[in-house]
Amino acid sequence: MTERQLQLVKYLQECDGYTTAGKLAEVFHVSSRSIRNDLDAVQYYLKELPVEIERTPRLGVRLIVKKGFDITSLYSSNEIKVHSREERVIIITVLLMISEKVTIEQLAEKLQVSKNTVVQDLRPAEEFLKKHEVRLIKKSYYGMSLKGEEEQIRNTLFNLYIKTASEGSLNILHILKDHAEVDPEAGRNMIRRVEAAMGIRFADESIGELESMILASLCRIRCGFHVRGRTLDDADGVCREAILSGLPGFQVTKGDLSYFVMLFQSTKRMDGESLENWDEDGRVMQATEQLIRKFCSDLKISSEIDPEIQRQIMMHLKVAVFRLKNKIKIKNPLMEDIKYSHSFMYELTERLLKGQEEMLGVVFPDAEIAYTTMYFEVLFQENFSLNLSPEVVLVCGGGTATAVLLKQRISEYFPELRVRKICRVSDVEEETERNRPDFIISTVPLSLRNQQVIHVNPLLNSPDIDRVKNIISVLAYNRKNQYLVHRIHQTMQRGIGDLLKEEYCRFDAETDDWKEAIAMACEPLIKNGLVKPEYVEEMIHIVQNLGNYMVFIPEIAFVHGRKDNVRENCISLMKLKHPIDFGSKAKVDVKVIIVLGNITENENLADLVRILAWENNMERIKHISSYEELLSLRSEEGGGSL
Repeated sequence: MTERQLQLVKYLQECDGYTTAGKLAEVFHVSSRSIRNDLDAVQYYLKELPVEIERTPRLGVRLIVKKGFDITSLYSSNEIKVHSREERVIIITVLLMISEKVTIEQLAEKLQVSKNTVVQDLRPAEEFLKKHEVRLIKKSYYGMSLKGEEEQIRNTLFNLYIKTASEGSLNILHILKDHAEVDPEAGRNMIRRVEAAMGIRFADESIGELESMILASLCRIRCGFHVRGRTLDDADGVCREAILSGLPGFQVTKGDLSYFVMLFQSTKRMDGESLENWDEDGRVMQATEQLIRKFCSDLKISSEIDPEIQRQIMMHLKVAVFRLKNKIKIKNPLMEDIKYSHSFMYELTERLLKGQEEMLGVVFPDAEIAYTTMYFEVLFQENFSLNLSPEVVLVCGGGTATAVLLKQRISEYFPELRVRKICRVSDVEEETERNRPDFIISTVPLSLRNQQVIHVNPLLNSPDIDRVKNIISVLAYNRKNQYLVHRIHQTMQRGIGDLLKEEYCRFDAETDDWKEAIAMACEPLIKNGLVKPEYVEEMIHIVQNLGNYMVFIPEIAFVHGRKDNVRENCISLMKLKHPIDFGSKAKVDVKVIIVLGNITENENLADLVRILAWENNMERIKHISSYEELLSLRSEEGGGSL
């Protein structure tokens, strides 16, 4: 029996009574005819066993198993898999790409479905191919084949691999190994030869796509399809020889060989020397040096960086440029997280990469900007010290022994913390005013205005340690962002009155629900058509999934979503009458919610943060009750109201 037929038996066994062919067709995403054919096959297979498929008119079908027979032996492997329609469409698309021609009957046999099901599945497959400028040609008594530029056909499979990998759906490499009419290990063997010849290692995350493209290309070559218009570079000799040494019996053209070289150039590496004499390398090296020099200059950090980090950035940029020039999509599963939680660094990276596009001849998409942002974050952390030594006041209610024990435990777990004072509860307000700590650690429940307090056990148990770590992490994140704002936006173009219009501000609003608070803050932007209503749910979803990264200034939440739901750059502010618990993971107190809608870049956010960072504006904005008070906030440029 086929896998679906085994799954059909299992489904019938679990049914309570009769079911219909129509219901089974719906469950298994095939036609009723395919189900009837499967039932016939199952009935024939089971005829020698104490199992019966009972088919009764007007009732349907059910499975009858004689007492004492263990039917689970039929599918004991637990590896039964029935493909959904979406998966069948992917398989059909791959089979079309690696075959000279294929018939509906052949596809039906491979997929174990009816011809009618294949016809239905071909429609979305054909639409996908059409979007990538590849035509599906159907000829009676011949079959189906693809028509288009050979390199475009292969790149379409490349993009299909990236799409399925990012969605976590079918593994294209497994499909190729199951159906390719070439050695299924040919791809892996070629990779090993190239790595050995060039003294490099490719990244594990990229091996699958490279191996898939090699297998698919070999299948296309075996069918007589060749890449045209590509030229070979003398500098590619080592790579070319390694590729050719394992391809006896294949008629490989110069275009095919050049395409294989491009595949290897477009693959991420773990280590190994770059091929600096390739034509493209000179421009990539120059771009890398300019990017790093400008990055260090803008952020006022040392330009004497680790050569290994520079090499990694260059090799990543080299791969990205090759992929973009060869119309191969770049997917980054962390893109949205990086854009939101590292917004200032992303903005700087975007600006720097845009400055290199003309020289490199590419346009960098958001996914690649996010990847480069990750490298720049490492570069920043490696070459700049925030001198983060948080200062704390310890409050103990249990006498000297408790105080000494708590201080000793804090020194042991958090050597970076500087204890400014150990005091009694009755002295805490005076000591806080005098020492102005970053936060307070107390062994007794304590609530202070405008001061964060962590209540701990004197022995500092595991939850206590986690809370302190979280506070230190938030402090580092806040200080880094404030530093970046000052460096990225050296000249402020607009005052707070230009950023925040009166009709988009609300004061002394009342709610205890952070989700409702976001909706209330966004309401004027929706009312004026600046953002779509869906923007509210999107912002809530981001907070739920990514945490409270947007509260990088204490008690002020900067919330935003993707630009898809933004019609015009805009910003709104809502000051709450009472603080609320904000977020669904690690809740934090919030008094002010600022909604940002940006189509272009984060200039609204950066300009506003610069204003708030001046003197005591951060505290003043938490207590304003009117638009006039908001306008009274001063900037560092003029010293007057904005």
